[in-house]
Amino acid sequence: MIERLADGCRRSLIDLRGVNFIDSMGLSVLVGVLKRVITVHGELKLVITDANTQQLFVLTGLQHVFPVYGSGYQSRRTS
Repeated sequence: MIERLADGCRRSLIDLRGVNFIDSMGLSVLVGVLKRVITVHGELKLVITDANTQQLFVLTGLQHVFPVYGSGYQSRRTS
């Protein structure tokens, strides 16, 4: 992500469809990436399909911080 931002990419999508577990370190990494993206007035979207992972974002309140979508197609439609 740091390289993408340095190359001028301001809009990114992180595909977490294959992820069925995220620990506090993983959440911290995502928040850190988001902070970097915000500093360059960029946009970061997440694709999450696993119900447990979606629930984790609800329980932590991160669904209000990250735009979370159920598919890459859905995320592109909101651009």
